[in-house]
Amino acid sequence: MLRNLITYQSFVYPFIPGDIARATTQDKITAIITTAQSEFIKTLIGGFEYEKLIADCSTGDYPTSEIWTEFIEGVEYTDNSGRTITYPGILSPLTKYCYSEIQNHALLQDTSVGTQFPDMENASKAFPNHKIVTAWNLMIDEIYHNYNSVYNYLTQHSDSYPDTVYTRLTYINSIGA
Repeated sequence: MLRNLITYQSFVYPFIPGDIARATTQDKITAIITTAQSEFIKTLIGGFEYEKLIADCSTGDYPTSEIWTEFIEGVEYTDNSGRTITYPGILSPLTKYCYSEIQNHALLQDTSVGTQFPDMENASKAFPNHKIVTAWNLMIDEIYHNYNSVYNYLTQHSDSYPDTVYTRLTYINSIGA
């Protein structure tokens, strides 16, 4: 099993979720990261490649082969045009994805009668929509639109990741569409 690639300590301004100093919050964040990380990686490379990544972790909780450590941590490579590209890996977009997931979970509260907005007595409501949208859209740029994007890396190294199936993520706006 692949360990969490990020922790609650990975979040930096302006994308720091809630009160992360409390142990219960840290546990919740860790649980959300665990789920969100596998969803994110499957979205980037598809289920078959994800299974290969997990299989490469058979001796521990982190991949041992170079293709997977480079995918996660980044690498400098020469593209098909002869340019040297510094690919930063998936940790930054993964952090933004997890931030969006954590904030979406914090926005709603599960109760015995269903899901609802938390009751905020003696507090004013402040919804994190703007920060969620900003984090998400920056993540999209890092995955698809930068010259050193995850998508460009996977395209340039398609022989190393032959079973990659792209699930295209898109920009969102403040109403989530």
